[in-house]
Amino acid sequence: MILPAILVISFHQLQGPLVKETKLFKVQKGKVSAGSISLSPDMAHYSYGTTDNKVVIDGVSYGPYFTHGTVLYSGDSKDFAFLAGMKANEPSSIYWNGVERKTENPVSSMFRAGESGGICWGEIKLVVTKDEQDPTKESREVFTRLMHSDGATEWMEKIEKVYFSDDGSLFALRTSEKIPVKEVPPNSTGPTSRDYIVYKDGKKVLRGRTIQVFPSPGGQGYATVSEGATSSEAITSSEAITSLNLFEVTFRGRTTKSKGEFYGKPVFSPDGKQFAFRNSFTGTTPDGRNIQYYQYNIGGFSIPDLQIQTGLTFAPDGKKWVMCGLNGKLPFIYLSNTGMMPYDEFPMLNGVPPEPYKAARFANGKLVLLFQTARGNPILFVEDKGIVDLGSLVALPETMSISPDGKRLLLGGSDIKESRAFSVDLQNPGPAVEILKKGYDLQNLGKGSFIWKSNTEAQFMILRNSELSRVQVTF
Repeated sequence: MILPAILVISFHQLQGPLVKETKLFKVQKGKVSAGSISLSPDMAHYSYGTTDNKVVIDGVSYGPYFTHGTVLYSGDSKDFAFLAGMKANEPSSIYWNGVERKTENPVSSMFRAGESGGICWGEIKLVVTKDEQDPTKESREVFTRLMHSDGATEWMEKIEKVYFSDDGSLFALRTSEKIPVKEVPPNSTGPTSRDYIVYKDGKKVLRGRTIQVFPSPGGQGYATVSEGATSSEAITSSEAITSLNLFEVTFRGRTTKSKGEFYGKPVFSPDGKQFAFRNSFTGTTPDGRNIQYYQYNIGGFSIPDLQIQTGLTFAPDGKKWVMCGLNGKLPFIYLSNTGMMPYDEFPMLNGVPPEPYKAARFANGKLVLLFQTARGNPILFVEDKGIVDLGSLVALPETMSISPDGKRLLLGGSDIKESRAFSVDLQNPGPAVEILKKGYDLQNLGKGSFIWKSNTEAQFMILRNSELSRVQVTF
């Protein structure tokens, strides 16, 4: 009884992972609406629109409709919804899990809260007001509100922008309302409306100098970015600053002043308690050259003196982080628990390309870095294991995914003509092993995202020869 099990295990190890490919449907030219394929976050469900105005979800057809939108999935992939209209000049209705959902007011838009939250939508209503002086005259105004998983916001004159945390646990709205005529001084040339920030708990504050709001995952609060003063309040540093604009960032009770401009998107730790951002400014080097600096501020402390800083990544528990960049032409790495050092001084990092890494992850607390030059093979660095040449492929860094137990890495790659999928054993790193014998197309499929169902099973979607297939990989 023991012998067959041993034989099966040995055969499986020799043959590599078990791959099951399930064909779902063929994308027929002229019958599937361009750009309409949508996948659920867990890669278990698919949908698309047809040119005869039907919506197909997991092989089930709905409609036809006069008009319809793309299918949205909730972050947990349990619900799907889309907007569709049955007649011309009539507002669209929400179809929730395939059934029309009655709403109190017409629906203006629908979207997912952040990357992994629930499905939200906007509602509008028309308010008609009679003129007090002349009852034959009336004014007509449209108001809007946000419907979300915990209820509804108040009605507002206008919602300018909605900000969500990645997990959808927090949101903020930028709104505006007209200043009543009776409050405007005669011959005034001032603003005709007021801007506000409205938070999930209903708190409403004048926007003032606030230019951005970033809700933190895990319900940990909001990072706000505000315009600051200039010149005389400039922060002193080792560089001679030639761009003197300032801005302020406030998060969890701490306000940080920074020079230059707020750059890109901030980075939160997975638990939402740690926060980092970059600023961009023009500075003068010791030899008198004017160059652009990009620098991180992590937890209220700026990382100074280094020209290019990029790739900041937090460990899953938020206790460690890594970043990299360039100091002149010298590449460096900065790991929170060891400090900053050039590549040639970092243990076991000798031999990687002399440029910033393209992706960073933490596996069981150990650092994993992916390097990909324009013409060379991708290089993987695994802390305590060293570096390994992954072989002849062009890696797609955004697809790099590690199993929950940190033992296995999956990576999308390309041989120029086709996309391919590879795996690496992080316990014994070696050249990447191709897990599909045929290439595929990454067209509108989330850039080939891998979803781990367990420590030993992952799945993803592919397009090959116009056929959508689900691929399940078991190690």
